[in-house]
Amino acid sequence: MFEESGKKLQSIAIIVFIVNVIAFIILAITFGWTKETYSGWYSTHTETVFHAGAFFGFLLGGIGGSYVECLALYAFGELVENSSKTEWHIREYVELSKKRDKQLDNSSDNSNASRNVTISQTRATSAPVYPQKKFKTCPKCGEENPSGRAFCYNCGESI
Repeated sequence: MFEESGKKLQSIAIIVFIVNVIAFIILAITFGWTKETYSGWYSTHTETVFHAGAFFGFLLGGIGGSYVECLALYAFGELVENSSKTEWHIREYVELSKKRDKQLDNSSDNSNASRNVTISQTRATSAPVYPQKKFKTCPKCGEENPSGRAFCYNCGESI
């Protein structure tokens, strides 16, 4: 039910916008043209009157307000989707960092002092390692980054 909630919010935003556009067109037509009856001494007649303020108010104001509302909902859906991706990347990074730390701790050829320096340098300078993904090398610092990245993890340069 709560899986891919960001995409669901984006779909709901699109559907709400379409429904609102249809509703405001109907309201603009309903209140924009009205039948008014005039009674006189000898006759009564009915005519259709166009109310520009009501018509364009519902049409432009309603649809414009609905657009802003649905745009905010769609953007919130993107935020939820991106935060889910970020959470996954953080979990992967933490798991791989723990594995790397265990490997460095288990190596017997390094002294304790150099091992601690190596671990802290590794944490500070390396990008997260993603299994089975292609990497691009940063032209500025030479850091390997996953192929989907637009900017380098290490220096922030555009890839």
